[in-house]
Amino acid sequence: MVDPVMGDEGHPYGTYTPEMCERMAELTAKADIITPNLTEACILTGVPFSKDMTCEDAAMIAQQLSQTGPARVVVTGVEFQDRVANVCYERGCTSFTVQTARLGGQRSGAGDVFSAILIADAVNGVPLEKSVEKASHFVCTCVERAIDMDLPRTDGLPIEEELRNLR
Repeated sequence: MVDPVMGDEGHPYGTYTPEMCERMAELTAKADIITPNLTEACILTGVPFSKDMTCEDAAMIAQQLSQTGPARVVVTGVEFQDRVANVCYERGCTSFTVQTARLGGQRSGAGDVFSAILIADAVNGVPLEKSVEKASHFVCTCVERAIDMDLPRTDGLPIEEELRNLR
């Protein structure tokens, strides 16, 4: 599994050079599962990023990424209105989308928690759709708890408070 942490909001992070982006594409091609956000998926495929991209656009990009190697692609954090979606493609299957409420801004570690659940489920043979639903809802619940606890966004997610509810 590779989470290609390369950029956000349509741009690569300042520390990423074009060569590093190319090398990340080589790495993601070797993975079984990848979890790029929409910006990273666009960088990896060379598709121009637009804030107006839809879940259908993300599904096409996910399928394109799967053709490079990974059997399962989850394009995370596709935002629209008051929702956030994870758009998923598994080779040989129809793409699907899992949506949750969009709460506040980004939180440190949310992608790490999401990916940890996906990889644990993959090892245990849990179907991708069920795993993405579980991970999406768990992260959303943790974000709600963080807001209730008035935690700074840089403090991440209070997973310890919700771990007993992860099923």
